[in-house]
Amino acid sequence: MERLDFGGDSAEELEYAELLRVLLDVYDDESAEAGSPAQALQALMEERGISKTELERLLGVTQAQATNLVNGQRSITRDAADKLAKIFKVRPQTFWN
Repeated sequence: MERLDFGGDSAEELEYAELLRVLLDVYDDESAEAGSPAQALQALMEERGISKTELERLLGVTQAQATNLVNGQRSITRDAADKLAKIFKVRPQTFWN
């Protein structure tokens, strides 16, 4: 994980950064518990209110490609996983098989 920079290294700031890291790990683990990468994608889309149409635009893919990703009929490539991770602010591993 990237180091968060809060402008200083006081004990309070380091403790806060560690708490954020732990919370992000828990969130990622819960997202991964959704099952398959497609199920994780579906859960994150629902949680964030992102439609398939919006996903198409965000990923720069066709309607058929987005539908296949969401339905698990097409594997999520590493490149797509990286893009999804940035969109949903989770680790790319969330979308790996």
